[in-house]
Amino acid sequence: RALGDVYKRQVYELLVGRPPFQGGPGQVMRQHYFTPPPAPSSLNSCLSSAMGVVLLRALAKRPEDRFPSVTAFAQAFQEAAQDCAEPHAPVEAPSPAARGSGVAPTLLAALSSTPPTEVTAPMSHTFLPAAMVRSSTPSVPQSEMIGVARAGKRSISLRLVLLVLAGLMIVTLASGIVWFTTHHAPLTRNNPASPTGEVHASPAGIVTEFLIPAPNSYSAGIAVGPDGNLWFTEDIGYQNEISDSKIGRITPGGTITEFPLPTANSGPQGITPGPDGNLWFTESVSNMIGRITPRGAVTEFPLPTAYSNPWGITPGPDGNLWFTGLDMIGRITPSGTVTEFPLPVDSSPVGIVAGRDGNLWFTAPGSDKIGRITSSGSITEFPLPPGGSNPQWITAGPDGNLWFTDPGNSEIGRVTLRGTITEFPLPETTAITFPIGITAGPDGNLWFTEEIGKVLGSHIQVISNQIGRITPGGVITRFSLPAATGNSGLQGITTGPDGNLWFTEGAQDMTENGVIGRITSGK
Repeated sequence: RALGDVYKRQVYELLVGRPPFQGGPGQVMRQHYFTPPPAPSSLNSCLSSAMGVVLLRALAKRPEDRFPSVTAFAQAFQEAAQDCAEPHAPVEAPSPAARGSGVAPTLLAALSSTPPTEVTAPMSHTFLPAAMVRSSTPSVPQSEMIGVARAGKRSISLRLVLLVLAGLMIVTLASGIVWFTTHHAPLTRNNPASPTGEVHASPAGIVTEFLIPAPNSYSAGIAVGPDGNLWFTEDIGYQNEISDSKIGRITPGGTITEFPLPTANSGPQGITPGPDGNLWFTESVSNMIGRITPRGAVTEFPLPTAYSNPWGITPGPDGNLWFTGLDMIGRITPSGTVTEFPLPVDSSPVGIVAGRDGNLWFTAPGSDKIGRITSSGSITEFPLPPGGSNPQWITAGPDGNLWFTDPGNSEIGRVTLRGTITEFPLPETTAITFPIGITAGPDGNLWFTEEIGKVLGSHIQVISNQIGRITPGGVITRFSLPAATGNSGLQGITTGPDGNLWFTEGAQDMTENGVIGRITSGK
């Protein structure tokens, strides 16, 4: 069940030659919730209409629109595969920038026997900045490598690919992995009842928004720098038209400066202050960890494993930076030495933060778990209550626990240092709520960003955005954003040096600019 969303998208990508959603990391995450994927036949004319119907139904936003069971999906997939004719054009390899490329190896690994809960075998490498590597290290040209990969793909007929995939799904079914769980399945949990949400304008919740200068800017992560300013990551462009990537800086008074990254379209995502007095960030598309000084000088460190797709990043208690990547947790020293610790199963970790116990804690939406890793690399994972969880960002709370967002269930989660998990459902009426970023506020509460949507045909349309606050006891209050930016793409949130909360809002179409928002905490 836990691998469902990941592999549905990978099946789609393998058959059409590109993932169902494209753009910057924040944009892709948002499209997963709100935008229907393109019709498969519009991207690969060799696919039959029957196969297109099956794939789109499998990726439907609403649970009731999907297949009622994995057996029904496997049967429909096999029947559609029989209808597919031999292709007259090659099936190209998936984009190397796609998160989690390569369906079969990952599926086969997922179907292996239950792995141990402790993993301690790291892979250690020392890397020079990217520019130095490119100029001094001979390597096979990327275009040549891609050509080899595509040539291999051309030797496989579409019909064979479809039949192999159908077989893999049958094996997956026999192994007991259910692909299609809902984002809002009925839950049976011993959790507190959902408290009543409220919207206030004062004394807390006064919102100010600052327009980012670059047009079509989609900002994601945000953190306080050692210089007393706020720093954020951003992509420039919209969906598959991303043209540039930058790191932004905003003063508490609202003055914004942007610093272009050496690698264009690098997909910067998470950002955090480092122990060396610089800001560190992940570059999910270019597969690097970046470092920027308070004056704007950027250094990039390539990761040892291709397509690691680094995402969240945080300073660790050992004086290093720790980050999440595809099926691994990474560690990088301030000098650029990278060590990677593989996870027991395909977990696709996202958020990561240091806990009061001296360990690092992370979310693992691919396996529906909260993970813990020691400074030496020993990993323990704690399963979430069943029911379609999708944990994303995580933060250390003022109560000594870890708190995380779960947009899959519209909940805010709390995990103790012993691994006991409690989830607090967000108040809902007829709308669907998606909490994203989360941080500890100066008032002793947790604050989070939240998108509100409604079902509109085959997708979910964003109708408003809110900033949420939850007490350590689980009482939730909401604060609405201005109507003019009510459907902006909310992402990261952090406590600023001025005692207020600061958050990022990404542009949603080619006519918009991104925004950095500030909301008073009322402390």
